[in-house]
Amino acid sequence: MAGKDVVVVIEHWAGEIDGSSLQLLGKGRDLADALGSELVAAVLGDQVEPLVAALQERGLDRIVTVADPRLHYYNGDTYAHVLARLVGELQPALVLTGYTLVGMELAPALAARLGAPLLTNGVDVELRDGQVVVTRPLFGGIYQARVAIEAAGPAVVTIQKGAFPVRDVAPRSARVEAMPAALEGLQERCRVLEVTEQAAGALDITKADILVGVGRGVGEAAKIPLCHTLAEALGAGVCCTRPMVDLGWMPVEMQVGTSGKTVAPNVFLALGISGASQFSVGMQDSRLIIAINKDPGAPIFQVAHCGVVADMFALLPLLTQEAAKLGR
Repeated sequence: MAGKDVVVVIEHWAGEIDGSSLQLLGKGRDLADALGSELVAAVLGDQVEPLVAALQERGLDRIVTVADPRLHYYNGDTYAHVLARLVGELQPALVLTGYTLVGMELAPALAARLGAPLLTNGVDVELRDGQVVVTRPLFGGIYQARVAIEAAGPAVVTIQKGAFPVRDVAPRSARVEAMPAALEGLQERCRVLEVTEQAAGALDITKADILVGVGRGVGEAAKIPLCHTLAEALGAGVCCTRPMVDLGWMPVEMQVGTSGKTVAPNVFLALGISGASQFSVGMQDSRLIIAINKDPGAPIFQVAHCGVVADMFALLPLLTQEAAKLGR
């Protein structure tokens, strides 16, 4: 390895650090300690001062910033160009970023520019016998593979959101270093035209304590409000499978799975969800999974802690009634 440091790429929006980055800082601290090296945060953006202040409480040794108006919005070409230069100068052992919509684009572009190995969609990363080992799902989560990184130089790894808890780390006095963006002459192949934010008051399903998941077994869009009524009685959020989005019955912000969001609530109630692996991998780490499906052979029962074989609409009124009693 050219170096031993661990770099975490910080995702942020409107001055707030994304949860995927916060979870990686705890894991990054463990890896840096095991390597006897430093934990470094890479912060790209426009106004980065508030982010630097927040990161000072996260157990970092160094915070490297690149501030420029052209980095105000994420742009794959621009960010990959700047980050490749930053990593090229730091020469760390490992670069960690979230397996998010940003990370899915940025990590491969970064690895290609660096000529570095890339492992995506990880659920764990650790040090074994001096080698970085990444655990990642295969075949839609049916199997898990542990892959050792043997190549010299930086390696790029993306980790699923929710794979680790966000945990407190003893704060350190991190050194702050500013690097120039050096964007002169860069030809961007795309640019941000408009940013549409999620409606005010809309729930972030990745932060929900209880979730009611709705699948194709609901039968028709007209019955979805019954699921929302139960969720309201439980004080829960509502999420869904990809077919519900493809049908136009529910918004993409509610989608869970490999092409949606990864969630890990304390309670996940699956209503009419068959449980295809592409969905299950996005919620299988929930503390308690309760499934209701009329098909006893539904794959969802393989990941559920408690399963009920029944017509969901025969149970929904009773569940809603009992939940409302508990909420009084």
